[in-house]
Amino acid sequence: MLLPLAWLDLTGFLFPALLIVGVLLLIHGVWPGFFVGLKMRIKGIDFEAEIVGKKELYVGEAVRFKARFRGKLENGAFTVKVFGPADSILPDTGQNYAFFACPDTVIRTPKDVGRLKGARLHEYRWSGPIPTKYPTGKYRAYIRVYDDLGGRNEVIREKEDSFTVMKQDEWPFMDSGGTSSTLIGKWPPRQH
Repeated sequence: MLLPLAWLDLTGFLFPALLIVGVLLLIHGVWPGFFVGLKMRIKGIDFEAEIVGKKELYVGEAVRFKARFRGKLENGAFTVKVFGPADSILPDTGQNYAFFACPDTVIRTPKDVGRLKGARLHEYRWSGPIPTKYPTGKYRAYIRVYDDLGGRNEVIREKEDSFTVMKQDEWPFMDSGGTSSTLIGKWPPRQH
């Protein structure tokens, strides 16, 4: 029994297509950064950064960051400059801001130096605990990639994000009047 000619054309196309899909899946499993870099090239961007996970945190919890930079760095590092709520002073710095550096990208010396080198995709995740003495409120975070170019610590790219810090005894769904910010209405419910 002979197969129709249309079947031969389909298999002639199907086998190479399946082979290409298989190779791409293998590359993704072995080298997932390839697809991240490819996506960034297609979109025409060289820097992505964000706060990962929860954005409503209690003091003592860790805020988590993620950053990707596609480009050349000589002595690069990822860090976050976090500004506290308006008119607040952060107790550990005596300023209205603090830094959360990615420890895998910074060499601790009297003058911190970045350890990211070369032209490639640099991708890191890191976290920092929110000290228990920090004030509550909304914090602004500027996630940055720096490069130390001949002694000048220069911001190459920056992205803003934010998070909220609460005390353990604060309930995030209620305002001071007992009104819920969700769809459940007043709490406690009225007795009929």
